[in-house]
Amino acid sequence: MAHLVEQSASSSAGAAQLFAAAALAQDQGELADYSAISRANALVAPSEEEFDLIVAKIKDLMEEGRGETIFEVGVGEDSDCGLAEEDLQASMATLESISATLDADCVRLREKMGEGGKKSVVSLIRRRAIIQDFMEIRVAVVGNVDAGKSTLLGVLTHGELDNGRGFARQKLFRHKHE
Repeated sequence: MAHLVEQSASSSAGAAQLFAAAALAQDQGELADYSAISRANALVAPSEEEFDLIVAKIKDLMEEGRGETIFEVGVGEDSDCGLAEEDLQASMATLESISATLDADCVRLREKMGEGGKKSVVSLIRRRAIIQDFMEIRVAVVGNVDAGKSTLLGVLTHGELDNGRGFARQKLFRHKHE
């Protein structure tokens, strides 16, 4: 314990300066790297280097967001009003290929109309779930007869609403006579 207390001020100051320099270099590197792809049409027809840079940026955003991120196509430092329809379709195709590269799903959340017929798209990019991550759980549901217990469980487990004739409830049963 004594060697920790007797540590010289110059060695701890040197370590602090080393960590500060490393953090500064990392921060400056990220800003310099990503500033090249900050324009609105960066996804339209990226070069191979720009594509790799965009993949790295989205990967970093997904790591910060614990496996998901929201990405807006058609908005950048140079423009916030959107892209023409052809450029938007090309950008979305690029974003979907980046998502496939990262083993993620890309879902359109909404489209924003800009001036002059231009549009931007807000997309959710989410890492695909690993099947081994799921586990079996048992649920006890209590209620009166015809209260909709089986229908509720059928809708929750299969993600489809009932058709009014017991469709969701029938998906839950394993035996024909139930």
